[in-house]
Formats: sequence, C-alpha cells, structure tokens
Amino acid sequence: MHAGSRPPGRCFAARGSSARHSCLARPNATLAGAGRLCLGPAWAVPAWPVTATLPAAAGVWLLVARAGLATPCISRARLGLDFVVSLWLVLSRAASPCDSWTSYSQSAALGIPHWRTAMEQEFQALLKNDTWRLVPPVSGVNVIDSKWVFKVKKHADGSIERYKARLVAKGFKQRYGLDYEDTFSLVVKPTTIRLLLSLAVTRGWFLRQLDVQNAFLHGILEEEVYMRQPPGFVDPTRPHHLCRLVKALYGLKQAPRAWHARLGSVLRAHGFVPSTADTSLFLLQRPEVTMYLLVYVDDIILISSSDAVADRLVSALSGDFAVKDLGALHYFLGLEVSRSSAGLTLTQQKYSLDLLRRAGMLKCKHATTPMSATDRMSALDGDILSPDDATEYRSLVGGLQYLTITRPDVSYAVNRVCQYLHAPRTSHWSAVKRILRYVSLTASYGLLLQPAPSSALSAFSDADWAGNPNDRRSTGGYAVFFGPNLIAWNARKQATISRSSTEAEYKAVANATAELIWVIYRCTALLRSWIPLQRVEHRDLFTEGGSTWLAPLLHTSCERHARTSLIHLPLRLPLRYACPAFKPPYRGIVFV
Repeated sequence: MHAGSRPPGRCFAARGSSARHSCLARPNATLAGAGRLCLGPAWAVPAWPVTATLPAAAGVWLLVARAGLATPCISRARLGLDFVVSLWLVLSRAASPCDSWTSYSQSAALGIPHWRTAMEQEFQALLKNDTWRLVPPVSGVNVIDSKWVFKVKKHADGSIERYKARLVAKGFKQRYGLDYEDTFSLVVKPTTIRLLLSLAVTRGWFLRQLDVQNAFLHGILEEEVYMRQPPGFVDPTRPHHLCRLVKALYGLKQAPRAWHARLGSVLRAHGFVPSTADTSLFLLQRPEVTMYLLVYVDDIILISSSDAVADRLVSALSGDFAVKDLGALHYFLGLEVSRSSAGLTLTQQKYSLDLLRRAGMLKCKHATTPMSATDRMSALDGDILSPDDATEYRSLVGGLQYLTITRPDVSYAVNRVCQYLHAPRTSHWSAVKRILRYVSLTASYGLLLQPAPSSALSAFSDADWAGNPNDRRSTGGYAVFFGPNLIAWNARKQATISRSSTEAEYKAVANATAELIWVIYRCTALLRSWIPLQRVEHRDLFTEGGSTWLAPLLHTSCERHARTSLIHLPLRLPLRYACPAFKPPYRGIVFV
C-alpha cells in the first residue's frame, strides 16, 4: 500500500480484488465491497488520496487519523485482527475539502481555525437576523435538532473563494400538520433563463449577478417550530432553553417556500410583478427602464436596460437582505457565462470536469458520439449491478441530467440511461461510461446565444416508432428556437404506445406545439406586445417525416379516420394554434 502523490483535497480511493470504490475520507466513512475502511472520530479533516489494494478477506481496518501526522495503522496485536496492515494516511489542515456540503463532527470542526471562524460568523448572522428567541422548555411540542455542515465556495476557475459553515435544522423530524404544511416552491426554469439571455444579448442589456447571503433565514415562519440550541453555541446561562424559530432555517421543510414568499413581497414593493408563465421571473417594465429578475433560490440574475437603475435597485434590496453584487454575469448555478462580440456563450466545463473526476474518468479514452447509432438498450441486457454500483450509477446519471442544461447533444442519451434507474445493469453502466467519454472530449462545448435580428420563433419535432424494445413505446423530441438561438429542447419516451408512425409523429408535434405556446406566452410578456396567441406571427413548426405533414389535415377532416380516430383528443388541441404555421419536412436540422 502506498500514499498517492496527487494534490490534497481529492477522494479516498480503495481498489479491491473484485471491485473498485471511492468515497471522501471523513468521520465514519465506509468503503463497502472487497474490504471496509472506517475512519475513527478522533479527527476529521480531508485526506490526501490514498490507494490501497485490499485482499478479498480484508475484514475491517480501523484507522485513527491525526491532523498533520503520518499515522500508521494499529497492528493486529492491538486490534485483534489476523493480519498486519501497513498504511500511512497523510492528513493536512491545508487540504481542500470537497465541493459538496460535508458534515464534520462538531469537535473536529471547532479545532480547525478557518471552520471555527466560519461557524462563528454564521452564528452571529443568525443572532443579528433574529432567527429565533430562547424560550423555556415547552411540553407537548415537537423539538428538532440541528447540525453544522461545511463547504468550500469556489470560483469558476476552481480557486477557493471562502469557507462556508451553515447551521442546518434536521427537518426530517418535523411532523406534517404540526410544524409544517405547504413546502413546494418554484425556481426559474432553464428555458426562461435561455430566453431572457437571448433577449438581453439581442437588445444589448446589462447582465448582473446577485447572491443573497443566508437567504432562507429571511423567510418568516407561520408555524411554531422549536429547535434545540446549536451544537457548540449553547447559551451558558440558559442551557436548557429551546430556540423558538421566528424565521426559516436551512433544512426546514417549509424554508424554500417561506423565502420565496418573502422575496416576492419585497420585489412587489419595488414595483416588480411575477410572470404568469414563470413565477420565479419578476418583471419591471416602465417607459424609462425595463428590468427582469431571474430567481433560483438565493442566486439571482438581474437584466436591466439601464445600469444606473440596476445599481439603485441593488442598493434598495440591500436594505432588506444581505445582497452581494457579484458584478457582470459570469458563473451561475454551475453555468460559465462569457460575453463577446459574437454573443453570449454558456458552458459547463468546470461541472463536466468535476463529474468526470467523480467518476474517475478524467483521463479516459474519448468517444466521438454519446451513443452508438445501433444501440438498443434493453431492461434485461447484462447482469444487474451491485447495490453500491447501482447507487453510483444513479448519482452519475443525476449529474448528467444537470449537464443537459447547456448540452442538448447529450439529452437523448441521458434520457435513455435514466429509464433504468430502478434496476441498472452492466449494459446500462457501459452506456453511462460512453456518455462520460463523450463529455470528456467535449467538456468545453456549450450554447452560443447570438443577437437575434427578429423575435421569430420556430420549432422542430421528430419521433421514431416503437423504438423501445421493452414496451414498444416511441421516443419523441423537439427543439424551439428564438431567432438563431436554441432555447428549449426535449427528447423522451412517449407516454403511450402509438399504433402507427403517423401517430408517433403526431404526438411529437403536439408536444412541440405545447412548448411553443408556452414560449409565446412568455415572449408576449417580455416584449410587451400582449397580442392574442392566434395572431402571433413567425411561429413556424417544422417536422421531420412526411407523415407529420398530414397533421393539419388529420385534425380538420375525416380522411384516414380508421387509423387516426383513436389519437388522444388533448393532442389535437394545441395543433389548432399551429396549423397555419406548418412547414414541409425540413432537413437542415440533425435530429438526435
């Protein structure tokens, strides 16, 4: 066994004779498979990468880690094991923690200076915000606990921005109807983001990025919620008192909804109104200025026709919340944004590399396509994955789903592997690796949003017929363009079986039309035209395949009635808006 020579802050990796697993070295972390590794709770800081070759009958190895020391494992004489382990785990206080939220033990975090400072800053912010009031113990109420979680906030280039500690309530102990009710809260849709950015590029508007610090703490609770005092910060004069929460706390089930309601009320006071098509989009339209706010929890994109008015708005919002002005839009929810004379480029290169690093495929062999053209995955191909490998499969597929925000080229392939999350097999795992190999080659790919000479909308649809070997359902897809910019796309298996290729194409057109109608509603609000939907011009709907060219005829006449009479009625309704805009089959777009 040997210690790795790679830089700190990576994963603790183990390679066994029958399986390979990776996890982060943190308290009580366990590597399941050929052998198990358990880190004792004596210390908890990120580890240098260590590669260990485990015998199949390794059993359990206990490692006691000490910060800053090279500590050998305890011998079999002290542990009572039947073998001797020789392993050195190198720990460093300066090692970079992982990108995701990580839970260290309280005593360990308090012993690390930068985490101690972060915890104190968070606690003082909670007190300043009047998040709770200390009250004597109350009988007959549900009392929840809390814990500290930690994260290193990084810039788009991967450099450390700051260390962040957050107090999180254990909301899983809440009881419905007692200390919470409604929990649902909307976030801005990716299509809305792409549409607004296209409009901003076209009109030369200013793009700003805002971050609301401790956003959930500003939400006002309507229910009575009681929590024990935070670990490590118990009031010495009232150690048995409870925290009666006045405002929301991260981890509470109703926290996102409470924050969204509070933000909405503040924005309305400043003249903004929520969009009817997307309630996380707030609009302010006056003769002298036009502004849009795109809200995704605590991250906000501010689009304004006047930079001076935007400055005044940020100053006004700072009086209500701790708003941090991050300057020009450059990095939003993992999306890297760069502006040039050609337009606005959206990429997820850092996210792609992080995903490949998580999968251990940074130096993998590249693939030129996300899927093979002849690949017809089945639910029964290959051997079923082990529970650990199945968990890793679901994790990576979930990561690939987020990548489709700027990567329509992998949308269909990711949708295919998503269909086997319940019982993934080796063939599905190979398909995921194929997608990752393609991502490795194309990590810098993204979307280019160019100035649109007009606000013309166009959509393209396509479908196969009975392409799924498991249930013979068809797969349909569409792409919607605002001028030259792709703003919406979808590729997924249809909900019902189609009796003919015409019906499959018909369903794809109906879905594309429904999305097109929704985009039109948003455009009429954004462009302040407010013209009736039936009179909107430049809404072209192109289709692939001659059968779909019959769609206007199919829903307006009785021809081919025997083959089309069972097509579901709701699919016909959206086409009433699209009939004048139908175009012949178009071969200029490659349908994947």
